[in-house]
Amino acid sequence: AVSEEGASVLVHCSDGWDRTAQVCSVASLLLDPHYRTLKGFMVLIEKDWISFGHKFNHRYGNLDGDPKEISPVIDQFIECVWQLMEQFPCAFEFNERFLIHIQHHIYSCQFGNFLCNSQKERQELKIQERTYSLWAHLWKNRADYLNPLFRADQSQTRGTLRLPTTPCNFMYKFWNGMYNRFEKGLQPRQSVTDYLMAVKEETQQLEEELEALEERLEKIQKVQLNHTKVKSKQSEPSKHSGFSTSDNSTANTPQDYSGNMKSFPSRSPSQGDEDSALILTQDNLKSSDPDLSANSDQESGVEDLSCRSPSGGECAPSEDSGKDRDSDEAVFLTA
Repeated sequence: AVSEEGASVLVHCSDGWDRTAQVCSVASLLLDPHYRTLKGFMVLIEKDWISFGHKFNHRYGNLDGDPKEISPVIDQFIECVWQLMEQFPCAFEFNERFLIHIQHHIYSCQFGNFLCNSQKERQELKIQERTYSLWAHLWKNRADYLNPLFRADQSQTRGTLRLPTTPCNFMYKFWNGMYNRFEKGLQPRQSVTDYLMAVKEETQQLEEELEALEERLEKIQKVQLNHTKVKSKQSEPSKHSGFSTSDNSTANTPQDYSGNMKSFPSRSPSQGDEDSALILTQDNLKSSDPDLSANSDQESGVEDLSCRSPSGGECAPSEDSGKDRDSDEAVFLTA
């Protein structure tokens, strides 16, 4: 009626501190996903059991009470929660260890949450100032009470939990973790929750190591990339310097120009024409004068006309020298 029709419901019992708290708490768990979390479940017990006035002193005989009033009412509620956890393993944020510790401290009297029969008695005895709260202790160690199968994005976690109506769909189990937790066998048995928690912790450690290795690999790749860039920058000037040294070595190397003498003229074109005219005139003179053609090349005007005798004196001018002078004048006039 509450989830489908949105109607308001009144829960009434003869006294209102036993079955009323049980029914309202189970209904809140089924309807509201907030109460299926760690903090929400602590708020639920504080609201529907402690503040509502459940008689912890009478029902559990912590201090002095009537033996006829003793009844494990809240133990029944805690077991109902565990049965729901078995049917919907991914809908609850906490595990069975969380429930066992709450049930244990209801009887241990180590904390002041479950002392006295009402809020009025707790205020009169100043329980809040003289004792510690169980919720602070549980919240501090909340990592030990997390359900490794909890998925906040699933539909059963977000909405209402709908129980199967046929009894054959689910068989109620014996809660071995709570009722036989003090049994010591020959070989210690590990619960499924402990095993899953160990697997989850190992998975988290492996993920952290993987992230660290990925970061290290990324740093190494960056260092290699920077080293490659520096090497490429250093190789560019070395290439240019290599070209310059090769050019210098080529320029400084002596070469043989004997084969290229024809392609490098030593005289200008005008000088070439004068030389050719000079050669032609000399040929004509040699052909006309038999005496000149008989002489050697050194006596035909190539050497200086004024020569010295072997004794150191000047040579007397001969007829040949006079002829040579006349030929030189003719060559000069022709040029």
